[in-house]
Amino acid sequence: MNSLRRTSLAAMIAMMSTGIVLCSGCSTNAEEVSAGDEQDIVPESAKTLFDQVGVCDKTLDRHKGIKEVDLKDGLLRWACGDVPGVTGKDLGQEYCEYHAVQNGKAVVTAGDIAQDKKLSCVFSSVYSDVKETANATRQYASKLAGHLASTENLGVETDPKVAVMARGFNSRGAATALISDCANDATSAPKDEERQVACFEAAMKNPSNAAELTRICRSKTSLDDEAEWAKVVALGAKVAQPGDENHAWQRDRAACLRTRAAKGLDWRNSDPMICARVSRAAAECKTSYNPVPEALDGFVFTGWVNRALPAGCRKAKVEGKDYDQLVICDASDSEVEDIATNPAWAGDVSMFCRERFGNDLVMMAPIRALEATKPTHEGAYCSLYAPTSEESK
Repeated sequence: MNSLRRTSLAAMIAMMSTGIVLCSGCSTNAEEVSAGDEQDIVPESAKTLFDQVGVCDKTLDRHKGIKEVDLKDGLLRWACGDVPGVTGKDLGQEYCEYHAVQNGKAVVTAGDIAQDKKLSCVFSSVYSDVKETANATRQYASKLAGHLASTENLGVETDPKVAVMARGFNSRGAATALISDCANDATSAPKDEERQVACFEAAMKNPSNAAELTRICRSKTSLDDEAEWAKVVALGAKVAQPGDENHAWQRDRAACLRTRAAKGLDWRNSDPMICARVSRAAAECKTSYNPVPEALDGFVFTGWVNRALPAGCRKAKVEGKDYDQLVICDASDSEVEDIATNPAWAGDVSMFCRERFGNDLVMMAPIRALEATKPTHEGAYCSLYAPTSEESK
């Protein structure tokens, strides 16, 4: 393919990058997507399913302000910046990797920085398997690096390593596997998951019973046992039913728990957000999904408010156009001076990139555009998730 900007699904990608609402209705290498030692990095997963509900609750609560908008638009958003606990060489967990770059090279510590040269944070969401072979991916990285060297971007010869993500779980194949597994496992979710959610909620709402609820639900490998579940019910737990005020809250968190069964990293922002959406849609709306297409080089960079990038950031220009998978954020002279005096940044300048820009830089996935089958419209969630032309008016 001669053009770096792929043409298939061009309309979808263009709408994503400009923030226009998508209309309603609109072979993976196993070694790249397996959950091996590469994924066993900090922070550790919760030890019990009950505690994992708490992790899901925090993750989903961080995004509650944009949930309804993203549902209606058929999109998912999460922060590029890693969750607390991820540091150093492990940064770059959210389908987004980033480097502090000066003179076209990644700098690691404050001692590597020259005070008379511009320092930029380069964020990439280009899949680590963006091309079919490793050699083709390296060639593509070199082409992108050539564009980064232009005066409208970094203006200096650039190391291809900053242009394309390196981690296997930041691949198109890994994203496809996660979506597929979360969808396929949704209809076989055990009662234990929804009951653990109900137990967690009851512990939050009933302080007098919280300690006992926590003890029981943490200690049980499963609440499928009816006798054990009866003890929890007696302490105030109840699985919400359609029409109950807390039904959506419980269903979102139960769907998020599917991340673990799908072998995703359940402490990340991205995997639980994706799995929670896909699992609910598959279980309640009978939705299935296509693989993430080759037309998409990576999930798209955007922002929280009006989908605008953070101040100081811009999309890289590739072939004269904004390239949705590379963002350049320039540090000011005063910020460069501050890096050496901040202990959290001085030893790892990429931490500056995360804290200064990464938490406000957002990843966006076109979940509705990946649907293989149109959802049903039974229930409030499915009507919101996939509104008909009448419902969307």
